[in-house]
Amino acid sequence: MTDITRLAPRELTTLRGRIERVCVVFPDHVLPRGFPRERGRIGLESDGTGTSLLVDRLPYRGDDGEVAAWARAGQRHFSTLDDALRWYRDRLSDSGTTRQEDAATPRPEAIDAEVLVDVTEVVRLMDDREPLSAEELTTSISATVLAQHEPVSTLAALVSRHVSKAHPRRPASALLLGPTGVGKTQTAEAIAQIVRERAGYAERLRFDLAEFTEQHSVARLIGSPPGYVGYGDPSLASLLAADDRRVVLFDEIDKAHPIVLTTLMNLLDAGRLDSAQHGEVVASKAILLFTSNAVSAAAHGFATDDDAALRRTLIDTGLRPEVVGRFGAIVRFGALDGHGRALIAARSFAVIAADYGIELVHVDAGIIARAIDDVDQMRLGARGLEHYIDRQFGAVLARGATGPQALLLAADGEARLEAATHVPETPLE
Repeated sequence: MTDITRLAPRELTTLRGRIERVCVVFPDHVLPRGFPRERGRIGLESDGTGTSLLVDRLPYRGDDGEVAAWARAGQRHFSTLDDALRWYRDRLSDSGTTRQEDAATPRPEAIDAEVLVDVTEVVRLMDDREPLSAEELTTSISATVLAQHEPVSTLAALVSRHVSKAHPRRPASALLLGPTGVGKTQTAEAIAQIVRERAGYAERLRFDLAEFTEQHSVARLIGSPPGYVGYGDPSLASLLAADDRRVVLFDEIDKAHPIVLTTLMNLLDAGRLDSAQHGEVVASKAILLFTSNAVSAAAHGFATDDDAALRRTLIDTGLRPEVVGRFGAIVRFGALDGHGRALIAARSFAVIAADYGIELVHVDAGIIARAIDDVDQMRLGARGLEHYIDRQFGAVLARGATGPQALLLAADGEARLEAATHVPETPLE
């Protein structure tokens, strides 16, 4: 592999041209001594004012203050590419880790100047990739989260701004309020999927804070110290240390132990998490979404979605002011009206029918009304609809035939499937 500190003049010319258009990453390059591993990802990028030398944020245990600052920030800016390479070469020489080229490895002068053979990943296409706009994100989320336009658009704007930042100083964060079954968790899942596909984020993480009611449960976030049960097990800190480009969903924040909230406060505020195994983990690119049912009871009654009013209400209900103040946004999901519930019910019927291999294009309005009423009585919100439909109508759907089908009410009040002879005026959405 080519050592970036030993490139030939022609190769340097090629590299200069490439970093003006893309961030070029050397995925397996030698690192200065003091990092937890000998090799890691090194990136080079030009922003018009100079060259940035990038590195994965890893705990650094060496005594070079400049390298320590570089590891914490994940980048170091230089006036020119030559300055960046000279600084890095000095760091490798000082730590005694200068690479010894294998005799079988081609010398830099022998490598095609048009293609640097060990550059295998382009992180960000500066001239080709379109930014993820708030409007596009709103439309994508609204395809799965129905009848919640205001909170969805607010979150879309927050996420769009965050993923557009090349070097964010802290994670994006929001508290999602509202009764159960109105789309809070579904919105978080939709955001995670979209930013994974469009912005290169890793798989989302989910923590049910109802399982963090004991003080010792904080170890699942920061890891257990050496010698204790659970040391080495995956934790929030270890997963963010590996890649902080993640959506992290924390369900039911009001049920977490105060120590857990205190631990998360520094992550919310400064994007840092102190870990027993990894030291200080920097996670400024993360998107942190919290949900609440209990503390949202008072806020749910508000006729306004004003952020300041919602924050005051949360403090009045007992959530600590220092926690409330650290959320980037407070978003209220309202109770679903009749139209919204009908839309969600219709889609739920189509989803369950698809599980049975049925193309369901129409459901009798009476069946939808019955399903909504029954689920409302169980106080499960939209979340309980699919379970109810599968339980009540699964046997009928299992007898379905191929082709478009309609679920109708028979004269005896029972549901039946019939072949849809035409697409109805109001098909399932």
